[in-house]
Amino acid sequence: MMLIRLDETVNPDYFFQIIKSELFEHFIKKYQTGSGVPHILLKDVKNFEFPLPNIHVQNKIVKFLSSI
Repeated sequence: MMLIRLDETVNPDYFFQIIKSELFEHFIKKYQTGSGVPHILLKDVKNFEFPLPNIHVQNKIVKFLSSI
């Protein structure tokens, strides 16, 4: 289990959409280890990069995605 803390530059709902995305799924598959219970190491999670527009754009994206 990992705890990810976001600062004020990241909308939590935007980040949630990112971790639900194919971008994150592809990243997980690349770094996934273990055969019984697949997992990803913290050192690998720290390397995850994702698009981070300014907070106003994030808010618009979240609003749009929640409306569909």
